[in-house]
Amino acid sequence: MRGGGSRRGQRLKPQICSETYGRAVLILTARDHSCTELKRKLIQKGFDAPKIDSVIAELSEQDYLNDLRYAEAYLRSRAERGYGPQRIECELRQKGVREGDVQAAKDNSDICWLEVLQKLHRKKFGNENAVDKAAEAKQMRYYLQRGFNYEQIRELWSGSRCSSEQ
Repeated sequence: MRGGGSRRGQRLKPQICSETYGRAVLILTARDHSCTELKRKLIQKGFDAPKIDSVIAELSEQDYLNDLRYAEAYLRSRAERGYGPQRIECELRQKGVREGDVQAAKDNSDICWLEVLQKLHRKKFGNENAVDKAAEAKQMRYYLQRGFNYEQIRELWSGSRCSSEQ
């Protein structure tokens, strides 16, 4: 995108047509970022905080920067890699996504966490079940570190299945 052009039929404000805006758009073309992540990256590049704030406001207004959309995509991506809801929530908060957006992303999600856990179990442990307390403890620690809770782990071990409503 060129500095003086328009996007989605909107004329860019002169103070936004800047190197800061261009760098922000360049960063966002690689992947979605949270507002906090984008701000941190622009500060690291040496841009002024007031300019960064106005650029972030403009990008949010144009819907190029959207924390809820970012949280939903991040949630799907991490779940596909075998991470549980608690870990993903924590990571999103560390990336500066507001609690409301994190919760909304979880609520909008149709992810069956038991299915994610079953897939992870098959990948890590094959079809073997824990035969003794030591093996059970090892599996429990692994699943907890990946962000699953005790209830989800117990459901896995009891042989539960996802319902179509989850």
